[in-house]
Amino acid sequence: HFITLDRLRRTADGIAVSLERSLMPAVGDLENLPHIGLIDNSLTITLAAYGYVGADGDQWIGAEPLSDEDAELLGRPSGTVFLKASRTTYDRRERFMEHVESLLDPLHFRLHLQFGASK
Repeated sequence: HFITLDRLRRTADGIAVSLERSLMPAVGDLENLPHIGLIDNSLTITLAAYGYVGADGDQWIGAEPLSDEDAELLGRPSGTVFLKASRTTYDRRERFMEHVESLLDPLHFRLHLQFGASK
C-alpha cells in the first residue's frame, strides 16, 4: 500500500512553476497522512516525524516536453519543455521512503551539486 501526494506550486503572482508527484509507503501511522495532512506543509519534515529520514537514493534530472495533462495543470502550452527530476529515497534503515517525480519550470529552478570529501 502506498500514499500519493500531488502538489502544484505557484509563485506569489499565481504562476504555476512546479508539479510534484510523491509516492510513500502507507505503513504505521503514516497511513493517516491523507487525513491529517503535512506538518508545516513539508513532506520532508512530516516523513522525519514518522521516523523516515533520507539516507540513500538516486536522482535523475533531464528535460522533457509537458504532456497535454501536465500542461493543462501547469497552465502552459502542451510541449513546453520543463525540467523533470525523478528521485527515489531510502531511509537509514534501508526502507523505501519516497519516490518523487517533479516537473520544474527551468526559469525558476536550477540544480546545485556539491561533491568531494565531507568537511
